[in-house]
Amino acid sequence: MVRIETEAKGGEVEEMVQIRTETNGDIEAVRQVHLAAFGGREDESRLADRIRESAGFVPELSLVAEADGGVVGHMLISKAELVDGQDATDTLVLAPIGVLPDAQGRGVGGALIREGIRRAEQLGYKLIFLIGHPSYYPKFGFKPAVDSGLVLMQFDVPDDVFMVRELAEGELARLAATRKEKYGELKYPQTFFA
Repeated sequence: MVRIETEAKGGEVEEMVQIRTETNGDIEAVRQVHLAAFGGREDESRLADRIRESAGFVPELSLVAEADGGVVGHMLISKAELVDGQDATDTLVLAPIGVLPDAQGRGVGGALIREGIRRAEQLGYKLIFLIGHPSYYPKFGFKPAVDSGLVLMQFDVPDDVFMVRELAEGELARLAATRKEKYGELKYPQTFFA
């Protein structure tokens, strides 16, 4: 469990937030976080439910942010595949992530991301991919994946929103040096398309 202090708009410490592993008792609260964070849209909460039931679920990488005894944020990192010709290796993808509207802008999402990165490194993973806002995620070490010869064919998104974060130093260079195909392709599991 990690404790962080969040800031109010004036810069003073507002509250203590704990980042911890999600438990079964958090599932309904997590659904409510995603519903509120995404304006009532159910896609993200349903995605989290499907990932929990899939082979790609990594329990240690499903994190909640808790303040005043309630869940205010959730982030999930799960398995995907990086494909090079006929070869595929496990990698990670970050999605979904959501923070209650009243808790946004206070560093809760950033704390979830940093703890997820730290745990993924400890578990021995080498890369995390995401589709996200190009002005937000680079501060956590994410960069456009296409710059490293990696592509995403399953979703039609601009190159600057498909990003990768290296967890093992030199991993992107190693992949580039050993690649059999012109590009490596990230493949999200079917869980993301149900």
